[in-house]
This record gives sequence, C-alpha cells and structure tokens, in this order.
Amino acid sequence: MASSKAWGVESRLVTPDEIKDVGQLGMWLDVNGERVQNGSTATMIFNVPKIVSYASHFMILEPGDVFTTGTPPDPLEFSDIKALFPLDNGAAIEATDEIAEKVAQYKRIKADIKTYTEAAEALQFEIAEFIRPNARLTVGGKDVLTWKAQNWTGLDEGALRQAHPALFAEFCKTKVIRVMRVKKG
Repeated sequence: MASSKAWGVESRLVTPDEIKDVGQLGMWLDVNGERVQNGSTATMIFNVPKIVSYASHFMILEPGDVFTTGTPPDPLEFSDIKALFPLDNGAAIEATDEIAEKVAQYKRIKADIKTYTEAAEALQFEIAEFIRPNARLTVGGKDVLTWKAQNWTGLDEGALRQAHPALFAEFCKTKVIRVMRVKKG
C-alpha cells in the first residue's frame, strides 16, 4: 500500500482485494481534531464507480488522485452545524461602503439580466414564428440559425410520489443550501 498526504488529505493506493465493498467505505469529517460527521459511501448520491467513470471522461486519472465529494450526511448534533457554519447564525451585519456598492451593482446586473432574458425570449418567439415549419434560417444564403426538434425527458416528481411513494422516498435527496436573495427597495 502506497500513501501520500497533501492539503490535509491522506490518500492510499490499495489493491481491489484490500477493499471488500467500495459502496460501504467509511468517511468522516473532523473539524479542529474533533469528529463532527461520520458516514459511508453508501449514502452518496452517486456511487464510487459512477464518479470514477464520469471523471475519467474529462481527465486522465493517476494513482493517488483524490476525489473530494463533499462530506457525509447528517451532522451528529446541532452544535456540529454551528462548528461547520459559524457565521450562519441569523444575525445581521452592517455593510461597509464597499460591500454596499457591490450589492447595488449586483442588483443592477440581476435586473439587467432579467430585462435581457425577457427581450431574448420575445425575439426568439418572433423568430420561431417566422421560421416555422422550416429547419434553417439564412441571411444572404448563409445559415444563421437552425430550428430543430429534439427530445427532452423530464421526471414528473408529483406523479412518481403519488404512484410509488416508497420508491420516491427511497431516492429523494434533500440538501440544505445557502441562497443569496436580494431584498427589494
């Protein structure tokens, strides 16, 4: 077994006979030397072979490569969450002039994006009305855009939940994420 350690992560090169089941490997999170999360690869959304296969499509994998997939689920106690996110306490902080200007700039950009998105959708509708039922639009004999049908597959979560509640519950994953919302006014 070869071992290396970089940026606080220890990676070990092991042979397949040394691991009984990659779907049941222990993983944990220590903060300041204290164990705050403990889990298993069995709780991951994507299994280890899927992650390795996916990554290998975009890069050459070499011995000792480490996949940082996030932390195991479910902190052990509420105090563990506080240790992980010490600033996520619900309190307010007064913005500096520099941050206040960045917030104002952010709001202007978000408003511009909304305006441009609405304008683009209106133009797309007008162009689609003109080009229908043709597949290509030309200007001066040169293709400038195509309008083609393509398949799209989506999951009707409501129908799945109603028809197979146990199956839905088994595969339903809930994550808590932090979202930035700008207050109007």
